[in-house]
Order: sequence, then C-alpha cells, then structure tokens
Amino acid sequence: MDFNSIKWTKRLRIIFLICGFSWILTITALIFFDFFTPAVILIGLFIVALAIVGILGFQYLRINIEQETLIVRYYSIFAFDRSFSMLEIPVQNLYSVEVRHTLMGLKPEFRVSVKVEEGIADYPWISLSAIPRKVNTRLIAALKNLAISGQ
Repeated sequence: MDFNSIKWTKRLRIIFLICGFSWILTITALIFFDFFTPAVILIGLFIVALAIVGILGFQYLRINIEQETLIVRYYSIFAFDRSFSMLEIPVQNLYSVEVRHTLMGLKPEFRVSVKVEEGIADYPWISLSAIPRKVNTRLIAALKNLAISGQ
C-alpha cells in the first residue's frame, strides 16, 4: 500500500492562493474607488473564509507500508509552523481504524489504535479534508483491512 495526497494538496493550495489573491485585489479596488461598505463586507467574508479553512484542517498525507510497518506522514498545508508528524506502527500491532465526520460531514478524520502491553493506545485524529470522498472511502477500507489482518 502506497498512498500520497500530493496532487490534491497542490491543487487545493493553488485554488486557495488564486482565490485569496483575487479577493484581496477586489477589496483593494473597492477601497481605491471609495466603495467602503462592500469592501468591509468582503473583508468580513474573507476572515470567515480563513477561519473555515483553518477549522477544516487540510493536511498532506502519505501512507505506506515498509517491512511490515505502517508509516503515516502528515502535516497541515496551511499552517505557519508546518510541523511534520509521523506514525510508525507494526502492522501486527494495528488494532482498529476509526472514522468520524465532524462539521456536518465536511471534515472526515481517521484515528489508528494499536495493541500495547497495557491495552489499547489511540493515536491523534488525522484529517482527510483535502482528499476527495471516493479516495477517502478506498483509503479507509484499505486501512481497516490492514487492521483486520493485523489481529
């Protein structure tokens, strides 16, 4: 299994950068031509759009299996700190894969649980917002199959 979301995240970044740049140019033109009320409304909508993008938590995701170890690498594509995170899980210790949909189904996330000596350990939730829904379902099904085969 080798999964990489680079083409979707690149496309998403380009779309958001073009939309944001054109939005800022429109606001600048409205201010230049003394249309302050529409400019203030667009500024407010721009702030709301930035908040929504931040809440959705778009992440780059790479999942592969090397030498019976599941490796998950991910980071937020719109964060300032760009902190990378990585999980390395032996496939035989993989216990389950949970999926949840938050924000009215707009933010799908998954979490991996592993068997350890003390019981079951849960890793943090990883966002799948930047990946198309069809690919999400196939990816989750493949991860769940790994969890079943690991038990």
